[in-house]
Amino acid sequence: MHELIAWCGFLGAWALVVGPVHQAYLELSEEEFEREKFEGIRGTLAPPEPISAWWWLFPPAHLLLSRHRTEDYKDQMLLALDDEDFANLMSYMNKASAWMVVGAGGVLIATKETFELLEHLEWPEWLLFVIVPAMFLFSVAYTVGQARRDKRAFAARQAGGRTTHPGPRS
Repeated sequence: MHELIAWCGFLGAWALVVGPVHQAYLELSEEEFEREKFEGIRGTLAPPEPISAWWWLFPPAHLLLSRHRTEDYKDQMLLALDDEDFANLMSYMNKASAWMVVGAGGVLIATKETFELLEHLEWPEWLLFVIVPAMFLFSVAYTVGQARRDKRAFAARQAGGRTTHPGPRS
């Protein structure tokens, strides 16, 4: 019975990774953020000037200068957006950040459950460093597979003359 519970904990924890990764893809693909507009604005702004390589003699200063220039450039891009595009970008970024936190929490719980399963089965601990990345890649691969399947289904439906739903965005 203890082994069954250990496996349930392992599988349940990894389901808490697969689910948020997939849900994040679904929600973020529905957002009305148009990357092309953002890229167009980026093309109109002068890129930040490169920082002199001499600043690498004092790395903290180089990193600080680099961060300030990147932040200034980002602020210029945000100011160039109209109100609707800015709101769409903020909505997209907030949802992406929230899903990253949920996904990270799931990975941490799944790592713990994986460790406990290995401990219960008396398998070597180094397997943790194989199983966790493999399961995370499976989680991402599942979402990619679902997205491709959905796009093929919508494309086949459109090819058949039924275009009532535009399908997921990429």
